[in-house]
Amino acid sequence: MSAKKIKDLAVKVRTYTDRNGDKKHVWQNVGARWLGDDGNEWETLSRWFNPAGIQTEEGRDTINISVFPVKPNDGL
Repeated sequence: MSAKKIKDLAVKVRTYTDRNGDKKHVWQNVGARWLGDDGNEWETLSRWFNPAGIQTEEGRDTINISVFPVKPNDGL
């Protein structure tokens, strides 16, 4: 069975303000969503990823994992 990576999974690890005063976020890739040739989808998470280390808003006990299109590798 073969699988194709269809999405990247990432968490926001930091927010900063750029020199134009715009709020920006730094994202860390933590895994991927896959599509098997049988049509089933699943996610994999990097072994180093510990969700307890991600900052949350006060009073929340959950984190968001965002889904992004796969970026081309460009031979790297």
